[in-house]
Amino acid sequence: YQFVKSWSIAGIPKENIGEATNLLFAWLTSSKTNVSTKTHAMQNLYNLSKEYPDLKNELKSSIENQLDKTSISFRTRATKILAELKKPPL
Repeated sequence: YQFVKSWSIAGIPKENIGEATNLLFAWLTSSKTNVSTKTHAMQNLYNLSKEYPDLKNELKSSIENQLDKTSISFRTRATKILAELKKPPL
């Protein structure tokens, strides 16, 4: 959990983007991950998707899959991120 929270604050080191992305998706989609970690993972992945747009479709799908399995706080953040992901690029 500390990694995902730190990455939210400081960002993910460039040399670890690939591994971090895989780990974040694993945390986001795992039924064993707590809601706080899922929320931070989702936010980090959204932040990465701004630089790596190829992540957007997988992130949308992963978030939509989690909506009925998580808490209200997760769904609130997820709804905001989904709305941003559905906006057309500038």
